[in-house]
Amino acid sequence: MGQNDPMVIRMDIANYQVHKVLIDSGSSVDIIFTNVLRKMELSELKLKPVQTPLVGFGGSEVVPEGLIDLPVSIGEEPQRKTCIVRFFVVDSPFAYNVVFGRPGLNKFRTVVSTYHLKMKFPIKYGVGKNKDMFAWSPSDFKGIDPKVIVHHLNIDPQIKPVKQKKKMFGVERNRIIEEEVNKLLQAGFVREIQYTTWLSNVVIVTKAARKWRMCTYFTDLNKACPKDPYPLPRIDLLVD
Repeated sequence: MGQNDPMVIRMDIANYQVHKVLIDSGSSVDIIFTNVLRKMELSELKLKPVQTPLVGFGGSEVVPEGLIDLPVSIGEEPQRKTCIVRFFVVDSPFAYNVVFGRPGLNKFRTVVSTYHLKMKFPIKYGVGKNKDMFAWSPSDFKGIDPKVIVHHLNIDPQIKPVKQKKKMFGVERNRIIEEEVNKLLQAGFVREIQYTTWLSNVVIVTKAARKWRMCTYFTDLNKACPKDPYPLPRIDLLVD
């Protein structure tokens, strides 16, 4: 790590495995050399004409033979991605078979780390072989074993539990409430009970995007919980 070695990889170009591909984020074009196309048996393909010369370090100019669009695949399944890349074809001796510059890197939406000599890019199926390590939906969260820790509300035992009377809603709001409760049930955030000591109604409010949000009216329960002995400091105490 931390060496100044060039980043060199292999990739599949037109179903042909190409080694010695130089990753060059300083290059404004992607270059493939004529000797590589001959080995790939693609030299007979008709190249698109190009008039603009390529200017290298020191101001030296090279006139390309033409342009060619080829499918490029990087990575191994399931961490593999394929894009069509436009290459400038150059007939000149070079230490590498391909120069993969900014246009190709941007096509793959690549992030390059020259320090680690690694690069990464998003793929269609997310994180590939490690996708099982992530929680893709709330129901994937397994929670914490109660043997490890259990959270209880600090309720004043001298306060009598409050059961609010059932509030009636219209058809539309009842539908919204049912959908939201089903989501919470599927995620395992709530569970059905037959008897309860505390009962609070839900409240349906309108969000900025003219959509509905379901909230719970916990005012009575909040009054029964002792105040935090360590409240947040006032803003004027935080700002000098």
